[in-house]
Amino acid sequence: MRFDTNLLAETAYSYRRQEVSFGELFEKAAGLKEGIAYTYDTEIVAIQSQTCPQLLPFIVAVWMAGKIPALLHPRFPAAARMKNLEQLNVGSFICGKELRTRVDLVEGHYGQKVGEVANLEFSDSKLASIVFTSGSSGQPKAVAHTFANHYWSALGAHKNTPFERGMSWAASLPMCHVGGLSLFFRSLIRGGAIAFLDDALPFADALSAAKATHLSLVPAQLELLLDSHVDLLRGLDCLLIGGAPMGDVLFQKCVDLEIPVRLTYGMTESASQVATANVLEKNCGKVLDFRGLKINASEILIGGQTLFAGYYEKGLFVKRIGDWFTTGDLGHFDKDGNLLVEGRKDNMFISGGENIQPEEIEDILLTLGLFSQCFVVPVKDEKFGSRPFVFVDKTLSLDRLHLLLEDKLPKFMWPVGIAKLPPKSGLKYSRKDLQDLAVPQKKEV
Repeated sequence: MRFDTNLLAETAYSYRRQEVSFGELFEKAAGLKEGIAYTYDTEIVAIQSQTCPQLLPFIVAVWMAGKIPALLHPRFPAAARMKNLEQLNVGSFICGKELRTRVDLVEGHYGQKVGEVANLEFSDSKLASIVFTSGSSGQPKAVAHTFANHYWSALGAHKNTPFERGMSWAASLPMCHVGGLSLFFRSLIRGGAIAFLDDALPFADALSAAKATHLSLVPAQLELLLDSHVDLLRGLDCLLIGGAPMGDVLFQKCVDLEIPVRLTYGMTESASQVATANVLEKNCGKVLDFRGLKINASEILIGGQTLFAGYYEKGLFVKRIGDWFTTGDLGHFDKDGNLLVEGRKDNMFISGGENIQPEEIEDILLTLGLFSQCFVVPVKDEKFGSRPFVFVDKTLSLDRLHLLLEDKLPKFMWPVGIAKLPPKSGLKYSRKDLQDLAVPQKKEV
């Protein structure tokens, strides 16, 4: 992967109306390189930082020093961070405050010419990043991607959704997630700018101030913006929605308000997007270039040139085996070849001999128009083995819920308990964590 020197004068990123060119970014990185090589004696440099503009030159400096950046979630508590570090066999990490200070103190590579600094080329087979899966269905995994994985991911995404010089994409997703990190590779390859959000402002106001042309959100973020920032959303060139299913009611609101949402399906192991829909189509669209996707017994398998290189386990790199990765997601293609995702295979549980797919119940609950988010998990039951329990983002009694489901679901699929969703630590809720919180309410259903 080689940087195009014709982009040196283009804006790499902006923050609080200040723009930084690619040339300036690389100069900062070159000034950091020796310090990183001296400070870190391990192959991996673990970073736990909020998404901020200083993160980009630091990542490039890590590459220049011949090392691999591993991005930890900034909101993870010490115990979770320790588990991540154990997987990498790394004893220390750099926190966001220290990272910002070190980058801000660097004044470029002490006069070295921009052209020399930007003569960057990295072996396609070299590992470029380590990011952790969300852990929404279990223990987070340390996923390693090569420069080639990110390059082909960016190229295929660009063909579907152009992002190049003169355009800007709001950094609305954490860069410790592959969806956020992938923007940087797209920026490096085609010259689009990343618009960092002002952390002193509320999320919606920061988005307005960033004046980005492109935006990525999860459905919960979109719901928060719909009531008060319709003009902002309507004026975007691209609004990608992923990370979680989008309910019919929320989607219909976007249709009615003419908001240009595009649903996308991807995962950490695929270096972000695998398939992306056209504007206002209620599916995940066609498979993007340089990816592979097939359905085997209703389960989605992914492959192609974006597929991850392997996992880090107990400090050792374990290379991926085979050309196809079993995702655990269920889905099918419609008659036009668009991908439709049905849920997670490992979310299914058995209740009184009946197979229950939580997403089927969630889809019905979202059509009621009362909730923006809901998650169904199993709770143990002496008589039936397991019963469904639902977490929602609004207050509703169990009796009221059962009345609403009277003609919509068979009784064995009715939740035996309902509770308000707790605050979440990342972009996604962990079903395992929610299951630990679920307590059935004493009522026969």
